[in-house]
Amino acid sequence: KVYNLGINVPSMNFINKALEVRADIIGLSAFLTSTIPYLKEVVDYLRDMGLRERFKVIIGGSETSLELAQKIGADGWAPNAVEAVALCHRLMEGKAR
Repeated sequence: KVYNLGINVPSMNFINKALEVRADIIGLSAFLTSTIPYLKEVVDYLRDMGLRERFKVIIGGSETSLELAQKIGADGWAPNAVEAVALCHRLMEGKAR
């Protein structure tokens, strides 16, 4: 199930929603270079809160790349929605449902 939180969402809202719905993956996108720091902020908050291992984090959007995902500590990157779904399936392989 996907929860679209909208645009210009504070970083903590992603984490709070993920906790609320017991998500496995947090997906983030950036279509403006000015929003890239907020992708890292979510990963950093998860780490600071001791939750980094609980959630997989993936990124996408026109201003993102595999290199950016690696740089900010995300678990993956996808160039489009179809590949994002495939990435999510790969990340969840072996996880009990």
